[in-house]
Amino acid sequence: MKVLTLGILAVGISAASSLPASAQLSISIPGTNRPGPTDITVDSEKAPRSIACSNNTVFVRGNSNDLTLTGNCAAVHILGNSNKLLIDRSAKIITEGDGNTVNYRWPNAGVSTTGKDNHIKVVQ
Repeated sequence: MKVLTLGILAVGISAASSLPASAQLSISIPGTNRPGPTDITVDSEKAPRSIACSNNTVFVRGNSNDLTLTGNCAAVHILGNSNKLLIDRSAKIITEGDGNTVNYRWPNAGVSTTGKDNHIKVVQ
């Protein structure tokens, strides 16, 4: 699997080597010989950001992030702790970390949580 690291404020695709690690977003791209959506991985700590989904699977591994996911996400996996997410639309929302707050707008999402003290609810 190829991994690109892009700057949060970068326009288009550009290297983010001059940005601190907390301001970087890792995007994992499956091999071109197999179909499937692009995975987006958030490994940062305490980073506010907005991410546009286009049938992506999003993995939140960092902690204390404030994330807004716009568009349609295939799935959102929250593995980190103390994150705050607002999700426009996702078929699946899975929380394995602890103390996360997840608000989502699409009421048909399948929700699963194995972590502790997670707060997950539908909002308008």
